[in-house]
Amino acid sequence: MKNSVEDFATLSLVEKSQKLCENGAVKCVVEHVFDGSRLRCLVTDPAMTSDGLIYGSFTLIIAGVSSPRVGNPKSNVESEPFADEARQFVEVRLLNRELRISLHGTDKSETCAVGTVHHPKGNIAVELLKRGLGRVTDWTVRLMNPMDVPALRVAENNAKRTNLKVWHDYEPPKLSGAAEIQGTVVEILTGDTVLILPDGETFDDDSKLKKVSLASVRCPRLGNERTGKPDEPYAFECKERLRSLTIGKSVRVTVNYERDVPMGESSDMRQFGTISVGKRDDIGETLIADGLAESQRHRDDDEKSARYDILVAAESIAKAAKKGMHSEKDYGTRNVNDLTDPKKAKANAGSLIGNKKLKAIVEYIFNGSRFKMYIPSENCYVVFALSNVRCPQPNPSSYARSQGRAAEPFGEASKRHARLSVHQRSVEISCSGMTQGGVVTGDLMIGSGANKRDFSLELVMAGLGYVDQRRIDYGEAPKTLVDAQTSAKAKKLNIWSIEQKKEEVRKMCN
Repeated sequence: MKNSVEDFATLSLVEKSQKLCENGAVKCVVEHVFDGSRLRCLVTDPAMTSDGLIYGSFTLIIAGVSSPRVGNPKSNVESEPFADEARQFVEVRLLNRELRISLHGTDKSETCAVGTVHHPKGNIAVELLKRGLGRVTDWTVRLMNPMDVPALRVAENNAKRTNLKVWHDYEPPKLSGAAEIQGTVVEILTGDTVLILPDGETFDDDSKLKKVSLASVRCPRLGNERTGKPDEPYAFECKERLRSLTIGKSVRVTVNYERDVPMGESSDMRQFGTISVGKRDDIGETLIADGLAESQRHRDDDEKSARYDILVAAESIAKAAKKGMHSEKDYGTRNVNDLTDPKKAKANAGSLIGNKKLKAIVEYIFNGSRFKMYIPSENCYVVFALSNVRCPQPNPSSYARSQGRAAEPFGEASKRHARLSVHQRSVEISCSGMTQGGVVTGDLMIGSGANKRDFSLELVMAGLGYVDQRRIDYGEAPKTLVDAQTSAKAKKLNIWSIEQKKEEVRKMCN
């Protein structure tokens, strides 16, 4: 008799059994049961004779389940609750029987094999889970055929629901908010986290936005310009894919669990859920299938996405196809020309200013009429401002080095309107000039086709922006904007309601 590790490599046994044995399953006799999910097996399959592996003895971890550990009286280690019951359950059904075992792989140390035992009456792992004598182990599930996994999840969920054995004190996760959110995606924070404005809510304060992360999905981490930390490979592509799929669109979120996420010196109670948009049931699955994200490695007792096994299967397919982050090619470096620097902007003014229309993505909003944009065709960042319209100043950004002056009336309202309408959207700009500070000026169009509209006109009509008086004095302001401002004034909309009150005070003083 030979022993694995000492006389032969466990991985070699796995590979040979998959090639030589009938249906890839090797005949073995179960010699000993350590606990409900670990066995000592002896190879008896004649197909393994030629490779000298017949009568080889190895330790098997049953795929998909982990039972409580049996104690060791010699070391004064007590058995975990329900460990003896789980071992007895397996001994009665498997001990000293010759059965076929499909070996899927090994543990990290390549000491133990991981496999599925084929019993005439079913899968022993499912039976253990059904009786609450074990928990699903995700690391072994990843080695299994995805078609065999749903039965394990169903069995475990039934045991959880009825509080059987190891689940006797289980309580479903308690959510601080609604279990389902319907709303519009306002901002993409990272490749797996978004801000959503719930339906029926008015965006009059940032507290109305819900921060939601994709459940059981891990995306590449974005870098930090201030500390010089670079993006992880495919972080930009993942965030961009999420942006193109969800920004400005109506989505439905099924919240699976909540976690306390550390945020510097404080923490953030974050909701994790499955986000569906249009015909896509799970955006996380799309990102993973494209090779732009991975499924999260959870602890066995962690709550996870209800579609976790689908995510794992999508990752396996992406790995096999060598997509995205699973590719063997070098990622390379993403270099973008930063024209937010005034000197660089002026040096490259000729390539931007003209009558041509450029596609751009709004990266950041300074106020309702001033933005940082990325122009894909020129591969550059620019600071862009509307040429004819100005907006009140909002509160200084929390990232600003100095706090600066206080917000002007309706400055925050104007900025929120821009966040809802253009932030991270694909827009069309016409660059007509550049200021001494290197800010590109021009017109901005949002929407497409019949829904295309002038954002400057929209701001003025809503009373959230005003036409630059110098442009009016020089006769350079379009008549449509001047007429829109006259109409907003007459209706006392937003900023003009304040102006009207000022005028009334002046008359009273006189």
